[in-house]
Amino acid sequence: MRRVPKKYPKNTSVRKRLDALVQQQEIPQQNHAKLIHAFAQGRYADLHAQLLQLIESFPQAYSLWLLLGNTLLKLKGYPKAELAFGQARKLDPSASARLTGLGDAQRWQGHDEAALGLYDEALEQNPRDLTALKNCGNLLADFGRFAAAIGYFERARVLAPAGRPVPGHICGQCPHDGQ
Repeated sequence: MRRVPKKYPKNTSVRKRLDALVQQQEIPQQNHAKLIHAFAQGRYADLHAQLLQLIESFPQAYSLWLLLGNTLLKLKGYPKAELAFGQARKLDPSASARLTGLGDAQRWQGHDEAALGLYDEALEQNPRDLTALKNCGNLLADFGRFAAAIGYFERARVLAPAGRPVPGHICGQCPHDGQ
């Protein structure tokens, strides 16, 4: 029987990636539960240490590199996050999630135009990438381009599974709010 925390992280894509690693036998099941638990508890430093150990044993596991990049973003280790996403890119050049992660790293370092380009590239590879749609919308709202931002948020809303909100931060900023 599988032991996992009663509550999964709100970011179900992390859980799904970890589930896939176990199913593909890329990581042992006991590591799966530890990773999910660390993520759910917001213990990103612990998660970082666990991921580094796992990557030593499973260097070809794309999802581990992707999760390492996302963990480093949470820890504000942006240059190291870029390296992790770069390794993920080498392992799976067609995956849009690594481009979204690279875009996040660029954005948090103040390189907004580069981030927007990476989000757009992610959307070229996967037009249904909800994270890239939301991030494009947020970035365009920051630029004051509210009509374009609303377009991205609307696309994300239409594509999102029922009951899953797609938050944007333009509420109250946009002249079109409430329309």
